[in-house]
Amino acid sequence: MQNKGVVVVLTVVITALCLYYLSFTLVSRKVQQEAIAQATDKLGSIDLAKKQNYLDSLWNKPVYNIFGAEYTYKEVKDNELSLGLDLQGGMHVVLEISPIDIVKGLSGNNQDPAFVAALQKAKEIEKTSNSNFTILFYNAFKEANPSRTLASVFTSTANKDRVKLSDSDETVMKFLDKEIKDAIDRSFTILKTRIDQFGTSQPNIQRLQGTNRIQIEIPGADNPQRVRKLLQGVARLEFWEIVEPYDPQLSQSLMAINQLLLKEQNAKKAEIKADVKTDLTTKAVAKVDTAKSALEKQLAKAGSDSTTKNSLDSLRSATSSPLFALSTQQGAFMYATKDSATINAIFKREDVKALLPRTIGMLWDVKSDPDVTKGIEDLRLNFVSLGRSGKPLLTGDVINDARSDFDQFARPSVSMTMNASGARAWAKITAAASAKQPQGRIAIVLDNNVYTAPTVQGEIPNGNSQITGNFTTEEAKDLALVLKAGSLPAPTRIVEQAIVSSSLGQVAQNQGLISMACGLALIVIFMITYYSKGGWVANLALVFNIFFILGILAQLNAALTLPGIAGIVLTMAMAVDANVVIYERVKEELKMGRKLRDAIKKGYERAFATIFDSNLTTFLTGMFLFIFGQGPLKGFAIVLMIGIVTSFFSAVYISRVVIEFLVRKGDEANFSFESPLAALVRKRGEFNFIGNRYKAYAFSGSIMVIGFVIIAFQGLNMGVDFKGGRSFVVAFSKPVVATNMKVALSESFKNSSTEVKNYGSDDVMLVTTSYLIDDESEGADEKVKVALVDAVEKFSGIKHSENDAQLDDQHFTISKSHKVDATIADDIKNSAFKASIYSLIAIFFYILIRFKKWQFSTGAIIATAHDALFVIAAFGIAHAFGLSFEIDQIFVAALLTIIGYSINDTVIIFDRIREYLSFGANHNRDKVFNDAINSTLSRTLITSGTVLIVVIVLLIFGGEVLRGFSFALVIGMLIGTYSSIFIASPIVLDFDRQPAVKAEKPQAKVTA
Repeated sequence: MQNKGVVVVLTVVITALCLYYLSFTLVSRKVQQEAIAQATDKLGSIDLAKKQNYLDSLWNKPVYNIFGAEYTYKEVKDNELSLGLDLQGGMHVVLEISPIDIVKGLSGNNQDPAFVAALQKAKEIEKTSNSNFTILFYNAFKEANPSRTLASVFTSTANKDRVKLSDSDETVMKFLDKEIKDAIDRSFTILKTRIDQFGTSQPNIQRLQGTNRIQIEIPGADNPQRVRKLLQGVARLEFWEIVEPYDPQLSQSLMAINQLLLKEQNAKKAEIKADVKTDLTTKAVAKVDTAKSALEKQLAKAGSDSTTKNSLDSLRSATSSPLFALSTQQGAFMYATKDSATINAIFKREDVKALLPRTIGMLWDVKSDPDVTKGIEDLRLNFVSLGRSGKPLLTGDVINDARSDFDQFARPSVSMTMNASGARAWAKITAAASAKQPQGRIAIVLDNNVYTAPTVQGEIPNGNSQITGNFTTEEAKDLALVLKAGSLPAPTRIVEQAIVSSSLGQVAQNQGLISMACGLALIVIFMITYYSKGGWVANLALVFNIFFILGILAQLNAALTLPGIAGIVLTMAMAVDANVVIYERVKEELKMGRKLRDAIKKGYERAFATIFDSNLTTFLTGMFLFIFGQGPLKGFAIVLMIGIVTSFFSAVYISRVVIEFLVRKGDEANFSFESPLAALVRKRGEFNFIGNRYKAYAFSGSIMVIGFVIIAFQGLNMGVDFKGGRSFVVAFSKPVVATNMKVALSESFKNSSTEVKNYGSDDVMLVTTSYLIDDESEGADEKVKVALVDAVEKFSGIKHSENDAQLDDQHFTISKSHKVDATIADDIKNSAFKASIYSLIAIFFYILIRFKKWQFSTGAIIATAHDALFVIAAFGIAHAFGLSFEIDQIFVAALLTIIGYSINDTVIIFDRIREYLSFGANHNRDKVFNDAINSTLSRTLITSGTVLIVVIVLLIFGGEVLRGFSFALVIGMLIGTYSSIFIASPIVLDFDRQPAVKAEKPQAKVTA
C-alpha cells in the first residue's frame, strides 16, 4: 500500500484532536456529577436549585487546565459534545418575523383602503404560497390599482432620502426587501443577546435561511412562559448619560462602599488571629483551616472571589476591597468576566445600595473585551445618570435610520438619523455633553446592555450623527442593527414550539445508549463469527469510526440528538459493509489462486470504486437532507454525512494498514478471512433471478396498489410536523384507556380534531389536537394547556403536577409538548419533497456518469422510487391492521436513508454487471446479468443483514420517538435488497435489449 505513512500520521492527528475535544465533555460531566453530589441530601433527594446554583458559581471560573491553558466552565460547556433537547430536556422555538407589520411600519401605518386590502390579500395567499411576501403584496396591489405606484404609499418624512415620489416600483421593491431583511437581522441580533444572557448553558440560535424565521433551542429551560416573554418582548433601545468614576458624588460613594467591605474583611481577619492564638495544637490548626473556610464563604457573600488565589490575596490587602482589587485596569471599572458575578453580588446588598446615590445606575457592556497581555476577557461596568425621573435621555423610537459606514479615515463607523422631535432633543443633549470638561459620553443601551458609549465632540443640530470607535466592519453592522431596534416594529410569533421534560430526555438517553451498545455488540459478534481474524480488524476500524464521529461532532459544536444516535447506529453497519465488500472480493481473488498478500492488495483496489460510488450516493441524500431538512433532520443528516466520510477512511485505509501489518512477510498463515459459517454459506446453489423478474414486478405492483388503496380510504397517521397542530405526551402512574380519554378531551377542545393513543405503553398517552391552531394570540398556548389539564383532571380524578418526579397515584404529568403552525407544516412537507426529488436527480446523474448508460441510471431510480413507495404502502397496510406509526420529519429521514442505502447494493451489482459485460465472451445477456447477481449475492445479503440487525435493535430499544423511523427502515432494508436483485438489474436488462444476431445463410458455390 502506497502512502501508508500518511494514513498512520493522519489517523494519529485525527485521534489526538478527537481526544482533545472530547476531553471537554468528560470534564463537563465530572463538574455536573460534583454539582449533583453537592445538591443531594442524606435521603438521596436532589435539590435542583442548589445544583444550578453550584454550576452558576463555576460559570466564569477555571475548571480545566490542559497544555497550560485554563478553561472556565462556560468555555468547557461551549466546547463539549452537547446533547440535543430530546436527550436532556429543554425548549425548542421557531419564531417568524411578520413581514406584513414591517411593511405597515414602512408606510407610516398608512390607512389607504387599497393598501390595506392588498396587504390582507397577500397575507392570505402567503399561507399556501412559497413566494416572497413583497412579491405577493406587489401583485395584489397592482391587480387592484394598476395605475398607482408604490412610491405614493411609501413616501413619507420617515423615509426621507430613501424613497422618492418619482421612484419606480422596482426601486421601492428593493427598498422593502432590504428593510425586511434588516428587520430580521436586527431581531436575530437582539434575540441572540437575550438568549446568551438567559442563564442556561449552550443556548443555540440560528437563522433559517430562505425564510423569515429564527430557530432557538434552550437546553434545560423549565419555564415556557418566561421564555415566551423573553423572546417576544419589545426591544428597549435607550440613550443614557455616562457618569465617570471621578465624578465627586460617585467617587465618594464608591470609597464609602470600599470602606464598608474593608471593615468586614478586617473584622474577619481579627477573628482568625484570635482563634490561632488560643491553641497551637493540631486541633487548633484544624480550627484555623475551618475558620479560613468560613471566612472565604463569608467573603463570597460579601462579593469576594474566595476560590481563586489572586482574589484572596487582594482581599487580605488592607487598602482595597474586591470592588477595586478585582479591577483589571487602574482608574476604570473593568473586571474579568469570571468576576462579574462577584461585583453584582456586592451591589445587590442592601447596605451597599444605601451608600450609592439613587440617581446613579449600573449597566454592564454587552460583550467582553479580550485583554491579550493578561490572557483574560474584561467586562466594563458603566455608571449612568438616572436623573430624578429615572427615564433615559432618548428612546429608540426617534431613530429613522442607521447604517454601517466609514469615517474620514476609512475606519468602520455607524451613521444614524433621527426624526424632527428626536433631532431637537439630541441637539440639546449633545450640546450639554460636549460642554463638559472633559467632554461627556452617551451610552447606547439595548435591553439594559451597553453596546457603545462614544464621547460627544460637539453639538449635533440636525439629528444626523456618526458614531466612531474601535469597530470592526461586523461590529459596525451589528451596532447599526441595534440602533434601528426601536425605529421599526418587527413583531414575532411562535410558529413551532417543543418542550421536553428532563425526565423524558433521560429516558431517551438511555434508549439511545442501549441501542448503540446492542447494535455494536451484535455487529462485533457477527463479523468475528463470519470473517474470523478479518472480523477483528473490521471491528477495530468500527471503533475508530465511532470515536471519529463523536470527536468531529464535538469539534463542530454540533448537538447529539436521538435521531443522531440512530445515524451513528446506521453508520456502524455501513462501516462494516465496506469491509464486507472488501473481504468478499479478497476471497474471490484467493479462489482464483492468488497468494494472500496479493489477494488483499487486489481486493482493496478492485473494491475501492464500488465502495466510493455507494458511499457517495448515500452522502448525496444526506447532503440534501441537511440542505432542505429542519430541526431533527439536520442533526441526523450531519451524523450521517460525517459517518460516511469516517467509515470510508476507517474501512478502506485504517483496516488495510492493520491487515498488511498482520500479514507481513512470514505471517500469512496466521491470518484468515474464512470461518465455518462462511464455508456453509458458500455452498449455496445458483438462483434464476432474471427468469423470475416478472413475478417480482407483479408482487411489488400488487402490494403498492393494495397499500395506496387503503391510504386513499383511511389515510395515513400524519404527525403535527405535516398537518400542524399541538401534541402532548401525558404520563400516568396507572394504565389509561385511550378511547375514554379522547371522549373526555373532545368536549374540552370544542370538538376540534383530536387523537389519543398509547405512547409506548398504556400509562403514557400521546394527545394530538388542532384546537386553537389558527389562534395567533400570545395566550393561545396556555389556553390549550389549561383545557387539556382540566379535561384530564376531570377524566382521571387526579391532579396535574409540573414536577416530573411527582408522578404517583394522585398526579399526572405532561412530559412533552409540541406545536407546529399550519404554515410551517406546509414548509416541512415542501422541504421533504424537495430533498427526495433532488436526491433522486443527483443519483440519476451520478450513476449516468459512472456507468455511461442511461439504462443503469433509470434502473437505479426506478428501484429507489419503488422502495420509497413500497414503504409508504406498507405504512398504509400496517395502519389498517392497527399498527399506527406516525408520519413525521423522522420518517422522511428514514425514506432518504433507504434511498441512499438501497443504491449501495444496486451499485455493487451494477459494478459486477459492467465487469462481466466487459469480458464480451457470452452473448446471452440474461445469463450475464444472472451470474453477476449470483456472484455478489453473499455480499448483498451480508451488507443488508448487518444493517437489518441494528435497525431491528432500534425498533426494539429506540423508544417511541424512533418507532416509526425504525419500522420504515426495517421494511426499507428488506425491500431495498429485494429491489436491487429483482427490480434494478432486470429493469436495466429490459431497457438495454440488444438486437439478436442473425445467422448468415450459406452462399451457393458455383463450380466449373
